[in-house]
Amino acid sequence: MTRPGKTRPEAVRRPAGHAPAPRSAGVVQIEEPLREAVALAEPWNSPWDRPWPPQAAAAQLRTDVAASARVTSVVLGGKDHVGIDRDVAHRLLEADSDWAQTAESARWAVLGMAAAVASLGVGQFVDLGCGLATGAPGSALAPLHTAVLAARPDAHILYADQDPMVLAHARALLRVPAPASVGHLPVDLTDPAALLAALREETNLEWSTLVAAVLSDVLHELTDTQAHRLLATLHESLPPGSVLLLTHRAPGTGGSAVALADTHTEAALAWHPRNDEQVADLTSAWQPLPQVGPVRCAGFTTAVLTNRRPA
Repeated sequence: MTRPGKTRPEAVRRPAGHAPAPRSAGVVQIEEPLREAVALAEPWNSPWDRPWPPQAAAAQLRTDVAASARVTSVVLGGKDHVGIDRDVAHRLLEADSDWAQTAESARWAVLGMAAAVASLGVGQFVDLGCGLATGAPGSALAPLHTAVLAARPDAHILYADQDPMVLAHARALLRVPAPASVGHLPVDLTDPAALLAALREETNLEWSTLVAAVLSDVLHELTDTQAHRLLATLHESLPPGSVLLLTHRAPGTGGSAVALADTHTEAALAWHPRNDEQVADLTSAWQPLPQVGPVRCAGFTTAVLTNRRPA
């Protein structure tokens, strides 16, 4: 479907720019271009072999308001969205003409960093606020496990989100062959205690083994208080040596910052962008993971951190 009077989302997007390769000393380096560095696992179940939307989500699907996961799907060239989402995505692109490019670059950064962490031996990944990353391998919307399983075929991946449509899509589409395992969990990131309880009681995570928690372009939806509480809970509760992998939207500059804030406010979408220093403050309890350097992406702060306590 197309936006009235506008080009298709695929035509609006420009190819992602190449993020510079990290230069920090480390065992694992993520070379650019990222899309060529990320090997993606096969086989894959086509996301379009079933009717959309899944029946479980259709009853709860609101088409009168935009949803952040669906807006991101528009921007990244996905198909899981409705008219209001396309309208909001178009306004974001008007406010910041680089929005699609930076979002795509950040998504490839997530896949590259996750593959690097998996290659170090981390075998459990929790994608918190996973969104509608149900695209085919080779696309920016390829889900996390396509990168992780290529580096560690026995890894376990858990997709978590509070959007019922996201979870319905994940259950229907994100299936991989044994011995890998994929799970799905409804969570609210603003309630870390409930999140932790669900992770302990409703999943097959091994709490004696390292876990990588992934926050991909989602932390800007939380206030400072909410974000501090979530990151503190993960830091204290995940097994020592576990990993935090995140990409975080930075504020726009000049007029774009005002236009982006106004667009989010008008669409009733949470918007708490942060610069590098503010993200560093949120994650101050975490330590850089020396083996993997973050990928620099315009418009985003990225980080690969660990909760290992200093010796």
